[in-house]
Amino acid sequence: MELVSGAKLLKIKLIALGKTKNGPEHNLILDYLKRSKAVGRSYGINEIDIIDVDKRKVTSFKDLEEILGYRLKGKGVNNQLVSLDSRGVLMSSLSFSKFITNLIQDGVHQLGFFIGGPNGIPPDVLKTCGTSISFGRFTYPHQLFKVMLLEQIYRATTIMAKHPYHKE
Repeated sequence: MELVSGAKLLKIKLIALGKTKNGPEHNLILDYLKRSKAVGRSYGINEIDIIDVDKRKVTSFKDLEEILGYRLKGKGVNNQLVSLDSRGVLMSSLSFSKFITNLIQDGVHQLGFFIGGPNGIPPDVLKTCGTSISFGRFTYPHQLFKVMLLEQIYRATTIMAKHPYHKE
């Protein structure tokens, strides 16, 4: 994949309701974050950040925009929010990589992945998201889900780079 000339680089934010505690999951999160940043930089991903949010502070879409510090919707806004919800679209690793590639080529500036808390995702946030992706019908603890999402972002960047990490 080549970057479109003059395209802005994509910033990815993982927004999760709930804190990640120190432990094996935290170590895996840091490892996949480091890997994703290293490979993604060459393919249009400028930065990847994790934002842990107190689940009591996000009860609406407006709360989420205030926490992020930027608008997700509206005229001239080129940001996208993806909910991670068991009722969302099932994707393969290849289609997930293509999804991110398309966003980069379309000039999306910021991509937020929203991971819900114990009660899921607030309804108005869910209905405002441009896309909803499912990792299956199981329920996962948010710490483990962050690891899985970061691994898929890393896998997507290796697919873009035609690196042999992903086996089909």
